[in-house]
Amino acid sequence: MERRGRRFLFIFHFFIFFHFFSFLPSFNLIFDLLCSCECQTLWKKKLYDATAGGRVSEVSSLLRNHPEIDVNWTNPDYQWTPLHAASRYGHVEVVKLLLAHPDINVNLKSRGGQTPLSLGCKYGQVSVVEVLLKDRHVNVTLNDKEGCTPLWWASCIGNHGVIEWLVASGRDLGDISNKKGNWNGKEYAALDIARERNKTEVVSLLERFMANPTLTRREIRKKLNFTGLSLFPFHFIFVFIFIFGSVCLIFHFSFVNKIETSLERFLGVQGGLSVCASSVPLTFTDPAEVTFLSLADCGLNTVPEKFGLIFFSFFCFFCSLWCFQRL
Repeated sequence: MERRGRRFLFIFHFFIFFHFFSFLPSFNLIFDLLCSCECQTLWKKKLYDATAGGRVSEVSSLLRNHPEIDVNWTNPDYQWTPLHAASRYGHVEVVKLLLAHPDINVNLKSRGGQTPLSLGCKYGQVSVVEVLLKDRHVNVTLNDKEGCTPLWWASCIGNHGVIEWLVASGRDLGDISNKKGNWNGKEYAALDIARERNKTEVVSLLERFMANPTLTRREIRKKLNFTGLSLFPFHFIFVFIFIFGSVCLIFHFSFVNKIETSLERFLGVQGGLSVCASSVPLTFTDPAEVTFLSLADCGLNTVPEKFGLIFFSFFCFFCSLWCFQRL
């Protein structure tokens, strides 16, 4: 009985102590903070499980109703983010939802040093690779801890479709013949590992790409109906600016000079001319003043402005060439 009484008193005093400190603001703050952290961890795990299972509606609901959720949370086992899990298991719609989140980090590495793109290439998820490559933040040359790139993994498993999308993306794939990855204790380049594992279709594609990257990329893009980085609008904009700038230069150096000469001859005969600049009529008797007015009207009354227009026009021309090469 005495032992029971002591136990009862201990529990009673504990509750008194708890209720007393619960009225303190700092205690409430700490308690709320602990509850908040616990809820945050719960939502992160739910999001990860939903992405791994490909439950699109659940993922969409979590991202919509909990905007504060950490989409880059990593599980303790493989250090995978939700994007890693969705890419590994080929859940394309989930990948699209995650990529649309403003806080997503598409290049985080797992415990083995693999990015979501690496996992997609390693496990042959062609549709996932296609979606990831359309995000300009995705880095296609990051190595894992074995030195293997996404292209290396695609070459190793012999997934021709994944390699086609990598080539069609227009990204820098690195040196295919020299960048090494570890396989069974030996180092192989992407092309070498494809040969070693008798992936003849992949070997043929990589050899064609190494011989003529531009032509091979265009052929594959035509086959996949892929427009790369959507450079068609930029190409035509640069071409238009170059043509417009060239016309301005031709007009300035030919027609304006002819107008100035005609005005000077006319002034020499008549002795004066009334010219309207903007909305104010002005009268000039000095030919030099008329020359200055015509140049100012053209917006090119100084030598730096002329050369600036020339430089800008040719800059747009070379930009259009660059865009055309990347198409």
